[in-house]
Amino acid sequence: IYDVIEAPGYLALVMEYVPGCNLEELLASTRPSLASVLTITADIATALALARQSHVVHRDLKASNVLITGDGRAKLTDFGIAGLLDAAEARASQAASPSSLSPEQYLGRSVDERSDLFSLGVLVYRMLAGEHPFFSNGGFDSAKLLHGDPPPLTVMRDKGFDIPRVLSDLVAQLLRKEPAERPRNTRQVRQVVRAAWRELPLAATNSLAAEARGAFRVELPDDMPPQVPRRLGQAGRSRLVRGSGRLAPVRHWLVSMSSPLRFGLGLVLAASISVPAVIALQDRALAVSFVEPQLRFPAGVAAPAGISADWLLQEVKQVLVETQGRLRVICLLYTSPSPRDQ
Repeated sequence: IYDVIEAPGYLALVMEYVPGCNLEELLASTRPSLASVLTITADIATALALARQSHVVHRDLKASNVLITGDGRAKLTDFGIAGLLDAAEARASQAASPSSLSPEQYLGRSVDERSDLFSLGVLVYRMLAGEHPFFSNGGFDSAKLLHGDPPPLTVMRDKGFDIPRVLSDLVAQLLRKEPAERPRNTRQVRQVVRAAWRELPLAATNSLAAEARGAFRVELPDDMPPQVPRRLGQAGRSRLVRGSGRLAPVRHWLVSMSSPLRFGLGLVLAASISVPAVIALQDRALAVSFVEPQLRFPAGVAAPAGISADWLLQEVKQVLVETQGRLRVICLLYTSPSPRDQ
């Protein structure tokens, strides 16, 4: 999901559009080569590894939930009934498709990533053998899932290409009834795929796109998504918080605001910052220091009434206030007058 857009009366999910086909359609039209099987297996294993890093179990890994792209890659989709690895309760087995169930999932027990690996084993077996390992007479066989073992892939060679022993052994391990007997993660799967890949001719390693092209959907104008409703386009806002950290929700809240609201908030913030700053600047006093002025008169000459050193100091301060604004005296140096000064 790339984005979640919400508007009054609307909720839209933005997802990738993948032209091509799904694996179910591919298997219905052709038998994939060993190179194509390895490509699909490697891509699904990578998707499961990424899901595991997010502590997610897919729970419905089936052929119709694997999309084959036009450039010959596989994408795992539809996490609609996925669950967290640390979830205490298991969901009902009926929530998943019978073709993808693991034994523990069918019994309603809690599941972890090894349940997805069992479903991956089912898919790989089906691609290699041309049939579902736990189907009988064209339908799902629960007794076979819980107690039966499918024919080993080594005896299926007459139905197609030779299957590497390392790959057939891996599938047999993935299809073990007990989760503890299966691989714990996809690392072993990817190692086996790489080993089998090295045995293939280089010319055969890019075969999936060509083999799947006959199953690709025909893109018609009626299949295209409808036009975005005007109200959703005008009032829709993203609800998907991007990024991490404590400030991510704040950034998302600001981005999701409408333009008038964001403009108004900007004015409020600007006023709340600028007004105190202006007041502070206006209230700021200029700090000055100077030597206290002195009055000097020749001997025998009396100073006029009201004229004194204090008067002169106040006059100087008044001139500074009128020319410089408010001031604050931070230093006052006083020099004692000479005997001739009065």
